[in-house]
Amino acid sequence: KVEFLEITLPNAMNPHFIVRDFGRGMTDEDIFDIYATYGESTKRNTNSQIGQLGLGCKSGFAYSNSFLVISYNKGIKTIYNCFIDESEVGSISKMSSEKTKEPSGVEVKISVSDDDYNEFVSKSKDFYKFSRVRPDIHGINKRDFWESANFGVKILDGENFSMYGNNDEGVAIMGDVPYSVDYHALGYNYSNDQKSGLLQAGIVMNFDIGDLNVAASRESLEYDSLTKKSIEKRLDLILKEMPKLLSKQFENCKTMWDAKVLYNHTFRYGGLGGRLNNLVKGVSLKWNGKKINDATYSFQAVSKEDLSIYSFNKNHRGKRVKSEEVKVIQADEDALIVFDDTNKHQGRLNKIAPLIERYDAKDENEKDWKQVYLVGAKSLKGKKDIREKGLDCPNSKKMSDLPKVILRDIYPSNSTVSGGSGSVK
Repeated sequence: KVEFLEITLPNAMNPHFIVRDFGRGMTDEDIFDIYATYGESTKRNTNSQIGQLGLGCKSGFAYSNSFLVISYNKGIKTIYNCFIDESEVGSISKMSSEKTKEPSGVEVKISVSDDDYNEFVSKSKDFYKFSRVRPDIHGINKRDFWESANFGVKILDGENFSMYGNNDEGVAIMGDVPYSVDYHALGYNYSNDQKSGLLQAGIVMNFDIGDLNVAASRESLEYDSLTKKSIEKRLDLILKEMPKLLSKQFENCKTMWDAKVLYNHTFRYGGLGGRLNNLVKGVSLKWNGKKINDATYSFQAVSKEDLSIYSFNKNHRGKRVKSEEVKVIQADEDALIVFDDTNKHQGRLNKIAPLIERYDAKDENEKDWKQVYLVGAKSLKGKKDIREKGLDCPNSKKMSDLPKVILRDIYPSNSTVSGGSGSVK
């Protein structure tokens, strides 16, 4: 199977940035009449392809004074050298031609300075974050590349728009190419304009090719009347659709816990809480008829004699799991509820730490939780409070069902379980 596009990123073993497509390739006439001529393009009369300015094929000169273009056309491989001549004019010359069994297409090859390897990787990740058709990446671990080339959890997914938890800028995507949207250029106010708030909350909008105009540099949008009108219309539709979409998402949650996790993602991580507070004001977010207005379960009014809650986690400086008594539980997809049906303090860490830590004997398919709440009802009132709060974490466990792990298997140099010695056993 031939991929749509292959990208090779530069590294110490191969210091080149290479783009390879699998179209029909180009003949000598194509190269010298179209490729080598500024302003010439075969895409000018269509909206099915990006391009049309005749500048993209010359973009190698933005980085280097020379680069190679290799065309595979009808079984012939031809190499061309693109260079800046002595008069500082871009020129192209044919270097060689030979038969080949390689599939048709075009390859552009640019030598990269070793100081710029990381920059090429970083820019590539930014560029391909939103690609619906992902290229085949070479020169770097593919899994690592795609895991970091994303905006995390998708918070909202509507008609021609979406919102991600780790994005904080408006983005317009046209032809799989992302462009940052400058709300200043659109004439929006920073502080109180809803559309400005929408862009600052990281809205990602999809447009058909031709809906927006792009600057000649291909690096940004051209904020002419067509572009402004298209973005303005799309933002109006999003503002109209978003309250209904939010309500529907909460109604579709299976548990109260899931609804609060959704609230957490949407309003805490998504930036909607502060920037779009006026948008959702008056919108009733409910699950099973119950209002969802926060991502927490508060037991402030419950006495310690009726209910105990301990939070287990590793803080950003800590190397081991620590616990503290709390009155509030924060719903999160990386948090777990363990119901204490033993009420035994001794050996508690031996059961909780394995849920959070990654160690040699742990099944690789088991999740590493970032936060574990140990909830223990000490009376009938405590049990009633748990039911009334709707603490229905779908992955919750019972303390009695958890296996007890020797702490030295998790912390090999743990002095508290090795007779006071700090040596590794």
